[in-house]
Amino acid sequence: MVITDSDGGAKDMVIDGKTGLVSPKNDAEKLAANIEKVILNENLRNDLAENAFKRLENMAANDNFHTWAKILFKN
Repeated sequence: MVITDSDGGAKDMVIDGKTGLVSPKNDAEKLAANIEKVILNENLRNDLAENAFKRLENMAANDNFHTWAKILFKN
């Protein structure tokens, strides 16, 4: 994933250089360069995807969503 450095949302999910690439806000050239880097570098693309998938698995294993749902909605 290639994103811009913004508050919340995707920035909370991406670890720059590990699960994706983060570009500075309002820097279209850096964003384009990061997109090009991911397109052209298969090893980087595969590493980012693998790390992101592992992170997602760890997050799902913690099952925080269901825990919060039970607390908030008292199901």
